[in-house]
Order: sequence, then C-alpha cells, then structure tokens
Amino acid sequence: MLDFDFPNCFIDQNLTMITLSKLLINTASPWDATKEPNPCSWIDVKCSPDKTQVTHLFLTGIGLESSDFLPVICKIGSLQWLDLSNNRLSSIPDEFIDVCGQINELQTLSFSHNYLVGPLPTFHGFEGLKTLDMSWNSLGGNIGSQLDGLRSLRSLNLSDNNFNGHVPINLGMSMMLEELQLSKNSFQGSIPSEIVSYKNLHRIDLSENQLSGSIPEVLANLTNLTVLVLSSNQLSGEIPTSLSNIQTLQYFAANENNFYGGVPSGLTRFLMHLELWHNRLAGLIPPDFLSRPNVQFLDLSHNMLEGPIPANVSQNLVILRLGSNRMNGSIPVSFEALANLTHLELQNNSLTGAIPPQLSSCKSLVVLNLAQNNLIGALPAELAVLGSLDVMYLQLNKLSGKIPEQLPDGLSTLDISWNSLTGSIPSSITGLKNLKFLYLQGNDLNGSIPDGLPYLVELHLGQNQLRGMIPLMPLSLQTVLNLSSNLFEGPIPSDLSQLNGLRVLDLSNNKFSGEIPVSYTQMATLTELILSNNHLSGFIPEFPQRVSIEVTGNIGLADSYEKLARKKGRHNGVIIVVGVGAFLLVTQQETELEQLLSRDDKKTGGGSALSCFHQRTSLFLSFLFLLFPSVSFSQLSSNQTNTMMSLSKLLNLSDSLWYSTKDPCSWKGVRCSSGNSSVTGLSLSAFDLSNSNFLPVACKIETLQDLDLSNNSLRSISDEFINRCGRIDGLKSLNFSKNLLGGSLPTFNGFAGLESLDLSFNSLSGNVGLQLDGLHALTSLNLSYNMFTGPIPVNLGNPLLLEELQLSMNGFQGTVPHEIANYQNLSLIDLGSNNLEGLIPTGIGNLATLRILLLSSNRLTGEIPANISNIPTLYRFAAHSNRFNGTIPSGITRYLSFLDLSYNRLRGPMPTDLLSGPNLQLVDLSSNLLEGPIPAKVSKSLLRLRLGSNSLSGRIPPSCQTFDNLTYLELDNNRLTGEIPHQLSFCRKLALLNLAQNDLTGPVPALLGNLGVLQVLKLQLNNLSGDIPSEITRLQSLSILNMSWNSLTGSIPSSISSLGSLAHLNLQGNNLRGRIPATINSLTSLLEVQLGENQLNGIIPNMPVYLQIALNLSTNLLQGAIPENLSRLKDLEILDLSNNNILGEIPESLIEMESLNQLILSNNQLDGVIPGFKPYVSLNASGNPGLKNMTATNDPRESSKKSAIIAVGVGAFLLVSFIFFLLLFLGEPKRDRTRTISVER
Repeated sequence: MLDFDFPNCFIDQNLTMITLSKLLINTASPWDATKEPNPCSWIDVKCSPDKTQVTHLFLTGIGLESSDFLPVICKIGSLQWLDLSNNRLSSIPDEFIDVCGQINELQTLSFSHNYLVGPLPTFHGFEGLKTLDMSWNSLGGNIGSQLDGLRSLRSLNLSDNNFNGHVPINLGMSMMLEELQLSKNSFQGSIPSEIVSYKNLHRIDLSENQLSGSIPEVLANLTNLTVLVLSSNQLSGEIPTSLSNIQTLQYFAANENNFYGGVPSGLTRFLMHLELWHNRLAGLIPPDFLSRPNVQFLDLSHNMLEGPIPANVSQNLVILRLGSNRMNGSIPVSFEALANLTHLELQNNSLTGAIPPQLSSCKSLVVLNLAQNNLIGALPAELAVLGSLDVMYLQLNKLSGKIPEQLPDGLSTLDISWNSLTGSIPSSITGLKNLKFLYLQGNDLNGSIPDGLPYLVELHLGQNQLRGMIPLMPLSLQTVLNLSSNLFEGPIPSDLSQLNGLRVLDLSNNKFSGEIPVSYTQMATLTELILSNNHLSGFIPEFPQRVSIEVTGNIGLADSYEKLARKKGRHNGVIIVVGVGAFLLVTQQETELEQLLSRDDKKTGGGSALSCFHQRTSLFLSFLFLLFPSVSFSQLSSNQTNTMMSLSKLLNLSDSLWYSTKDPCSWKGVRCSSGNSSVTGLSLSAFDLSNSNFLPVACKIETLQDLDLSNNSLRSISDEFINRCGRIDGLKSLNFSKNLLGGSLPTFNGFAGLESLDLSFNSLSGNVGLQLDGLHALTSLNLSYNMFTGPIPVNLGNPLLLEELQLSMNGFQGTVPHEIANYQNLSLIDLGSNNLEGLIPTGIGNLATLRILLLSSNRLTGEIPANISNIPTLYRFAAHSNRFNGTIPSGITRYLSFLDLSYNRLRGPMPTDLLSGPNLQLVDLSSNLLEGPIPAKVSKSLLRLRLGSNSLSGRIPPSCQTFDNLTYLELDNNRLTGEIPHQLSFCRKLALLNLAQNDLTGPVPALLGNLGVLQVLKLQLNNLSGDIPSEITRLQSLSILNMSWNSLTGSIPSSISSLGSLAHLNLQGNNLRGRIPATINSLTSLLEVQLGENQLNGIIPNMPVYLQIALNLSTNLLQGAIPENLSRLKDLEILDLSNNNILGEIPESLIEMESLNQLILSNNQLDGVIPGFKPYVSLNASGNPGLKNMTATNDPRESSKKSAIIAVGVGAFLLVSFIFFLLLFLGEPKRDRTRTISVER
C-alpha cells in the first residue's frame, strides 16, 4: 500500500510519476514527491479536469542528458502533450518509439533544441499525433517514409538540422498536413510538385536550404496557404503570377535567391507581407503593387528594378524597402498619407527632385533612408516634427542650403554627409539627447563645432571648412572621431586623450601645429591615428604596436630626436638654397630694369623696358611654379583631350553630364590632377551605361588611377579592356559593382598597381581560382552578391597584401580555408551567406590587424575559437545563423564593440566577463541554448542586448540601472524569475524592452513610466499581477504595448488616450474588469486591439477608424448591441466579439467593411438574419440560437425548391391514395362495393 493518499489520481500513474521524479533527481526538474505527493500539483504537469489522469508534461530546459527515463514516460497512457525541448538529449531509444507509439491520445511531441544526432527515427504507431517538432538538433540523412505512418499529422517542424537529399513528400498517410517547416537544412533539388497533394497546407517554410529550379505553378492550388517562405536558396526563374490567386496567402518571402524577370502584377492582391530582396528582378514596379489594402511590409531592395515609384500607395503600409535598385523619378508626394509607415528605405537609386516636405505627415516614421540618390534642394525643416524618427540617412545626394535649426529630437543616427550643405552646424544639435552617430563630412559647412555635443559614439565632420577651437568632445565617443580636411589651427587638443573608448582619430589635412601629445599613447582602445598633412613638429611618441599611425606631410616631424635634428638641417638647407636662388634672380631683374630704363628713356620713354621686365617676371614665376607644382594651372595634353572627346561621343551623354565644348576636367565624374594636367579618375556611376564598347577607349588614359563604372547595366568586360587597362600601372581602383555582368570571373593580367577591385552585385558565376593571383598590389577585393561556387579562393595576390576580403552572398562551399590566415594584413573578412561548413580556422586568431569578421548565415559548426579574443583590433564579430555549439569563450568581448552569435546552438552559462567589455555596444546571443544567470557586470557603453530564446534563469540583475546608453533590452523566452527591477527606469534611452515569456512575478513597475523614449514594451506570458500602472500612459513614444497572458487585475486606465503613438495594444488573457475606456477612440495610430479573455463589461465603445489588423474583444462580459459604427473600420481584417453577452441583430452595415476576412460572433445572444457577407469573409456565428441564415429565408431559388418538394410530396400522396382505394375496390365483393358507393354518395 502507498504511503501517500492520492484521492484524485490513478495509483499506477502516481507510481509512474514518482519513478520519473527519481530518475530526474540529478536534473533541474522541480518535481519532489516527498514534498508534494500529488503529481497533479507539480510544476509543469497538467492533469485532466477531474485530476484523475496526467495529460501534459513540460520537461523543457531542465538539463536532461540521459534518455533512460523516456520509456517510463510512455507508461502514462493518457498523455496528450510531451515537451522535451531545450535539453541535451542525444538519442531517442527504440523502446520509446515502440511504447509511446501505442498511446493513441498523444497529440503533441517536441524534441526541439536538443543534441539529437543520426537519422530521423521511423515513427510507428502514434495514431493520434498531430504535432511533431524535432527542430534545432543535428539529425541528418535523407527523409523517406519515416513519417508516412502518422495518420493524424498536422504540423511537422524539422528545421535547423542537417537533413539532405530531396524535400520529403511522404508526410502522413491521411494527407492532413497543415504546417511544414524544413528550413535551415541542406535539402537539394527542386521544390516537389507533389507537395500540393497536402491540400490543407497553410504554412510552408523551406528557407535556407540548397534548393534550385523554379517555384512550381501548382502551388497556386493550395487554397488554404497563408505563409510561404522560400528565402536563402538557389531558386531561379520568374515569380509565378498564379500566386496572386491564393486568397489566403498573407506572407510570402523568397529573398536571397536568383529570381529574375518582372514583378507580377497583382501579387500583393491579398498579401500583408512580401520579401523579394536580393534577387535579380528587373523592369517596372506594377502601378497597383503598393496600393493593395492589406499590404503592410514590402521589401524589394537589392534588385534591378527601374522606373518611378508608384504613386498609389496603401495607407496601411508599415515598412517599404526599395533600396539598391535603379529607380528614378521623384519621391511621390502621396506618401504623406502613410500615417502608419515606420520604415521608408529608398537608398541607392537614381531618384531626383527634392525631398517632399509632406513626409512630415508620416508621424510613425522610425527609419528614413534616402541616401545615394540624386536628390536636390534643401533638407526640409518640416521633418523636425517626426518625433519617432530614430535613423535618418540622406548622404551622397546633392542637397544644398543650411542644416535646419530644428531636427527630429528622437534621432540616434543622422547622416547627411557628402552633399553640398552650407552654413554652420546648428547649435540646436546639442539638444538631440539620443544622438549616437553623426555624419556631416563632405559638405561645405563653416564656422566652429558647437559646444556641448550629445553622448555621441561616432562623429564624422571631415572635408568641410570648419575652423576655430575644437571643443570638449563627449567621453562616449568610441568608434571614430573624424575632423580631417578642415581649417583647424593651433596645437592638437591634449584632452582628446580622455576618449578612452575611441578607436580611430583622424585629424589629417588641417593646419595643426606643435607636437603630438604624449598622452595619446595612453588611449586604451586606439587603433588608428591619422595626423598627415598638418604642420606638426617634434618627435613621434612611442605608441603601442596595435596603433597604426599616419603622419606623412608633416615636415617637422621625426620618430626620434636624432632624426628630428637631421630633418631640421635638411629643411633649413632647402629654404636657404631656394631663398638665395630667388634673391639672385630678383636682383638680376632689378639691375637689368635700371639699365633698360636709363637707355630707353632717351628713346621711347621706357615702354620697351617695361615689356622686357614683364617677360622676365613671367620667367621668374615659371621658375617658382616648377619649384611648387601644387600651384600650377597647366591644361590636359591634346592626346587626353582627344580621348575624352572620343569617350564623350561613345557614351552619348547629355549635355548636363559632359560638355564636349568645355574643359574635360570640369565634367561630371571626371577628376584631374592638381594642375589639371592629366585625368586621374573617372566616375561613371549610374550613367545608365549598357554598351561596353567604350571601355578600351577609357584605357587610353594612361594616367588613370580610379575607374568607377558601378550602378549601370554593363553585361560583359571585354578582353581588350583587360589587355589595355592592365598596362596602366597607376590604376589603383576599379569598380564594376551593381551591373549585369555574367559568366565567369575574368583573369586580370597586368594591373600592377591595382589596389581595389569591386565586382559585387552582379551575376558572375563559377569557381574563383587563379584569376586574381597576378594582382601584386591588391588590398581590397569585393566579389559579394554574385553566384560564385566552389571553395573560397586563396590565390589573391602574390605578395599577400590583401586587407579587405568580401565574398558574401554567393554559393561558395567547403570550409573556411586555413590559408586565409596567410594574409596577415587582413582587416575585413566577410564570408556571410554562403554554404560554408566545418570549423573556424584557429589561424584567424593570429590576424593581428583584423577589425571585422563576418561569417553569418552559413553551416559552420564546432566551437568558437578562444583565440579570437586575442585580436586587439577586432571590434565586430558576427557569426549568427550557423550551427556552432559548445560554450562561449571567456574574454571574447575584451576588445569587441559588436558581437552577434544568435541562432546557433551555443550552450552552458555565459562567461561572467561577457557583457563587461569596455567597448561593447551590441551583443546578440538570442536563439541559442544558453543557461544560467545573466552576468551582473555590464559595460556602460552597451547599446543593445539581445538574449531572447535561451534557457537563462535567475533574476534580471539590478545592476541594469547603470545601463545609461542602453536602447534595446531583449530577454524574452527564457526562464527568468523574480520581479521586474524598478532600476530599469534609470535606462532613460531605452527604446525597446522585451521581457516576454518568462516566469516573472509581481507588479508592473510604475517607474517604467519614466522611460520617455520607449517605443516597444513586451511583458506577455509571465505571471505578473496587480493593476496596470497609470504611469505607463506617460510613454508618449510607445507604439507596441503587450501585457497579455498575465494575471493583471483592475481596469484599463482611462489615461490610455495619452499614448498617441500606440499602434498595437494587447492586454488579452488577464483578469481586467470594468469598461473599455471611451477614450480609446482618440488613439488614431492604433492598428490592433487585443482585449480578449478578460472580465470587461459594459458596451463596446467607439473604436479608432484606422484599426487594421484585429479587434479582439472575445470572452468578456460585454453587453448591448454590436455598434453600427464598426462598419467605419474599412481596413479591419479580423473582428472577434465571441463569447460575450451581445444582443440584437448583426448590423447589415458590417458587409461594407472592405478588408474584413474573419468575423467571429459565436456564443452570444444574437438574433435575426445573418447579412450576406462577401465570399472571402470567414464567419463563425455558432452558439446564437436566434440567428438565421439569410439564404434560408430570402433565396427565391430555395423557395422554389421547397415549393417543388411540397408539390411532389402532395402528388405522391394523392397517387398512393388513389392506388390504395382502387385495389381496395377491386378486391371486395360486389354487394359490399355497391353499399359503399351508396354510402359515399
């Protein structure tokens, strides 16, 4: 007999659960039968309503390693849900498959985020299994018929494994599959057309595989499909037009493929979300493409699209990305209607005209990127009203005029560099308290730098005409301070040495004098000091080895006292020689002049003597010009002039670009030497060039140093170009990026002086072997965004001088070669978004000058090498979306500013020093398997911290009050406990706070209302209690508020109307009471309201007319009728009023809601007739006994059917009656028949 009394549980299940608790005693399982004998009371156990059977087990993130306990679980015959995710299980025993396969009640089985290896098991039995999740493991091999016996399978997730072979098509005999997620594997071949046999599919995710071929047209037959994700494959062909016919399709992503052709018209007819970026789509954007009422997110960036931006744009658009195309025309003024737009990114096109001041009406705008176009005019002062604007990129345009006195006060990044802006830097810029990155270089700004700059991280003011004293710089500067090419004078400020986080200091090309401050040698993170072309003197202090110092053009400088003395002697000697020569020549001139004047006075009055003096003076000036060629003004040679004229005719450019009658040195894109004696640079970027016949002619310019042919439509590089330009030893830079180049990579013979080669954003393919090995001076190579395959090239210039290697977004395969470490000068390596496998070579840790290492979106495995932490110059390391395992090395952030290791399989606790690096600005470790507490010691320089979707435990460190610069804190989907620390209120720059899906308790801190720039607050799926603090409604910038699925009580604060920027409100799943505040109607930015599953009462108030995504008021205590004015919500897609006490009829006016596709009115007290909604509206009105279908009463066809049925019935009855009486009459005796007849008469 048992020692404990289990009144509500079956004895055998109690024994099984106690056995399980003993097997899990060495894990983090919270089960303890000695303290609580009833398993139905244990944490992570759910029982049937009568507490007699265990139905759900949640054994997630408790450190399970051994699989011995699995067969024991299968003894629980009533089990419906088994979640074993986020553990360390490496195998599934056959006994588990055999025994659990017999549990017909088991519906959900999850082994995600474990260490499972080997092939996929064959799932025999499992008759009732609907959901199978094996994602985030290391399972491999082909998938054949292992899953075909699952008769009830609805959802299958095998993403993020090592499966290969073809996409499986045997996925359950019943063909009932609804969700298929196979992303982040190595599936090959084409998308099988057999997939359409699963008619119920509403979600397909095949992204990040190696699929090729085109999208099958038959996918359009999946009439329930809502999500289709095909991103990051090698798919090609055109986007099928038939996809636009799937009325349920809301999300379509096929970015990072090789699709070509035009964008199909009508594709956005039903879509809400479309991503086709980084393909080869060409042609015009269809006129109706942006106008569809449902479209919210649209990304067509990095294609070859042309023509104007369509002016007809849906008001529901939230994100629009059209950057890096070839679009022209002006920015549509109609954008002023986009009140919900948060991201407008039109950079790197050929847009013209002025920036429309009407953009100031886009009050939700967070990112505005119009960089690298041909925009003109002034920077509109009206944009200052954009209070939510965080990032504004306007660089590389032709903007003129002054910088407006007022700018958007929420800016963190402002880049208006490389324009033609004039005037001074407005002093009001010091009031932009959130500003971190300021780029004003390459303009014509004058005056001095304002005092009191905000807490900047990076400041670029180079190539202007600034002068005066350099003010005290903010100590927050960490990355770059660039004051080069201005008119600053005097000594170099010694107080700049206090910028202990600074990496690059550029003061070159000014008029600084005096000595280099010795205190600069103590700048702990400095890696680059550029002081060239000033008037500095003295000796060069001894800097640490990590510091690269450039001091050329300072005649008085020497690297030691001895050399300084010798240099001064040589310098004085030169001055004496030049001075004596000039003195003798002038003296000779004066003597001859006196003689000529005395002689000629007698004859002509001195006129010829004066003329002779002018001739001699001219000779003297010529002598000076020879000594100082920098002031020479000689013209091009006839050969180069003729070559430029020939080029002008071949290119057939408009007069606005090249004037054939003027000096070629004044033409657009032409750069000449300082004396205009030779052409040194041609920039033909975005000249709409398609014919490459001009290229050999350009190579006749033997003085050419830079040739930029980017952003055109060139399709080939001729052999003649290679042969001719290869002989120009002075050619240093060659740029063919963003063209239509195809075929294999040319072999670059010659090019002895070529330092930079950019062939990115083309369609080049094949292997890269020895084609570049002859480039003896190569320091920068960019082959990214092509179609190259094969191994990573290692023959990149014989002297191994390479400094920058960019090979991202190709199809390179194999491993990261260890030979890459032979290029000891490398400062940038970008191998992201390829098909690389294997380990990171440890030799990379020996690259002492490496600054940026990007390995993201590959299939790399193994551990992160510990010696990466020894590179003092490394400030950015990104290796997200790989398969790295093991722990994070201690010390890895010693020098780093940016670390992104998200979406890997990293495990174990975070090193205690991980977040304390002095330069650290961004850390993203989300979506790993990390455990343990969050380190308490955090760098004050940290701007963004993302640790979501791990298994972290413990409390949120109260040391967060020191996060002075933190803008993003994301700790969602962990196992954090305790209360939300009120110290978070000290993070005054916080824009996003995500603590969702943890085990946090206690109230929502009222002090969070002090976070004045907070835009996103996510606290859902915790155990928070208490009232919603009214102080939250002080957050004027808040656009997303989600406190759903907690235990909050009280009422919704009426002051919620103060949240003028609020777009998404989600408070569902709490215990909120009272009425919905009538003031909610004033929230004109609201797109979504989720208030379901509370205890709200009263009537439904007026709702904001711009609601779009959903209005969910279900499962409350609401009364009264459905308001007629809900029909004003023309953009609303989902309306859920189910499970309330709503009375009356369904308003006929609701059929006018044009965007409505789901109407849920079930379980109320409605009556009357259901109006005739459009066919695409899914209506659920069950549980309303008084409701009648309109077709049941009003359809004349139904009435005629009923009449026909009645007529046939009556006729049949009469016929049967006649036959009956006839038989009766014929069968009786005659006398009886006669008597019967007489009686009837």
